[in-house]
Amino acid sequence: DQGFCNKLVKQHRGHRRFDEIKTKPTWFVIKHFAGPVSYCTDGFLDKNKDQLSNDLIECMGASSNEFVANLFKKDIKYAEVLDKPKGADQKVGGKKKKYSVSSEFKDQLASLMDIVD
Repeated sequence: DQGFCNKLVKQHRGHRRFDEIKTKPTWFVIKHFAGPVSYCTDGFLDKNKDQLSNDLIECMGASSNEFVANLFKKDIKYAEVLDKPKGADQKVGGKKKKYSVSSEFKDQLASLMDIVD
């Protein structure tokens, strides 16, 4: 968890909306419009390992609910799974690409940092 926080600090150090808490190595701060918010990464990776299987991505992308289907169809991360031919085993770098809550959080944090910049 400290390693995860270190990666965030390394990636966002110097950003005007991001700060680290030097006395708390597993904490970081996002300076939101309404004020700074501290986040603790203790146990974060263990709590957020749940991966989205390719079957689930395909199921959600094929949903009859247009809103749900578009959440997956319009997200570039899922394009490689949704655009592959039926029965093809999609691999990235020799490993199947998996999406987890923590990878989604990391992507959302990067997006947030871009927006508030």
